[in-house]
Amino acid sequence: MRSIALNNSISEMPDNATCPNCGGALTYNANVLANECAYCGSSFKTKASNDKGGVSILDDAAFTPFTISKDQFKKNVLKWIVDQRDNPGDILSRSEFYGIEDTFVPVYIFKGKYSCEWTAFKENDNALRKLLKLAPKREAVKSGTLQNTFQVVALGNERYNTYNNKLWAIIQNTIDEAEEAPLHPIWRALANFDIRARKMQPAIKEIVEEGMRTDMGLSVGKAWEKHGQQMVRAAIHKSLTDQHPGLLYTMDITYDLDPVSKAYLPFYTTKAVYHYEDGVGSTEYNICMDGATGDIFGETVQDAQVFSIKQMNLFPKFVGVGFLISVALYFYRFFLPDGHTNLSEHNNPILSPIGGTWWWLRVIILWVVLPLIATLQVPTLLLKNRSRRKRAKREREFQDHQLGILKLTSFNDDRR
Repeated sequence: MRSIALNNSISEMPDNATCPNCGGALTYNANVLANECAYCGSSFKTKASNDKGGVSILDDAAFTPFTISKDQFKKNVLKWIVDQRDNPGDILSRSEFYGIEDTFVPVYIFKGKYSCEWTAFKENDNALRKLLKLAPKREAVKSGTLQNTFQVVALGNERYNTYNNKLWAIIQNTIDEAEEAPLHPIWRALANFDIRARKMQPAIKEIVEEGMRTDMGLSVGKAWEKHGQQMVRAAIHKSLTDQHPGLLYTMDITYDLDPVSKAYLPFYTTKAVYHYEDGVGSTEYNICMDGATGDIFGETVQDAQVFSIKQMNLFPKFVGVGFLISVALYFYRFFLPDGHTNLSEHNNPILSPIGGTWWWLRVIILWVVLPLIATLQVPTLLLKNRSRRKRAKREREFQDHQLGILKLTSFNDDRR
């Protein structure tokens, strides 16, 4: 395993120390994760660092071999697409797949201890601030220190980066609004990855060369800054929000890192584009599978009709229906033989004059209670019905593909 040890002091280096790779001048600082050449980014060790217990590098790494075949991936990933309730019914027939890639993804295993000083804020968003269109006022309500151990598996390349400002807000110690970022599925796979449950093997030359092909030059220091810290901070933020939900946080974190290991993990990946039926556009989505366990992580496609159902504001419409029923019941009383004269006989929950107790009760039920219930229940029933019909259609398309009736565009083409 490739290891990089850390200490807590700064060591001096000779002024003429140079990088063995590019010849650039080197500067040693043991307070950072790894010493790197400022010109080519190569990690290095020196006599000074060894004397101080600083940076030491081993050239070997570990890997996990593939145990899932590509044919299994093809079948399982299509079944996974079928099982996602939000996907459109015609997602298989209207998707254009961009082949399948099997690759060893380089990762760094960061572990150690952290100490987090945090402050929780509550937003004060009263009616006056809304009227004046002022930003919500934030008031500190809690603070404390959180200490624990961590272990994260972070990407060793920049190939699957799709950063979101909210996640960068976590890194930059600003208040995070806990919004989910649209990350590549490999991020989610690594976020749930337990390296201790894997049987790792020493990486052979071919695996290292394959990993270097996708490494894209990301050094261990940059991997920690861009990926490792991001994952640790996200885990700390989740821990805080689980303890104190509904609050916003700022966090000041210090880390005590153990030696860092590098590994190569097997993944199948595929990318596809779903073309909407009415031709108004398309949506790209990515899916990956852990090549050792078969676990699948992916993005779903939002059905346009499902989105429209979720956005429906039905309450005013149901209030209007309740109003029409009230008017109809009021005038119905006058069509009865004694409706004009014998009001006492028609003062009940169904028929009553305006302004009475029964009339107000009827207004509350027809104009408020029933519209609220209908607004909550009708979209749910519509979504359940549509979800059932969409799943049946996806399953038919899956069966057609298994029988060879439906050909998926480019799905059988490999990409390297």
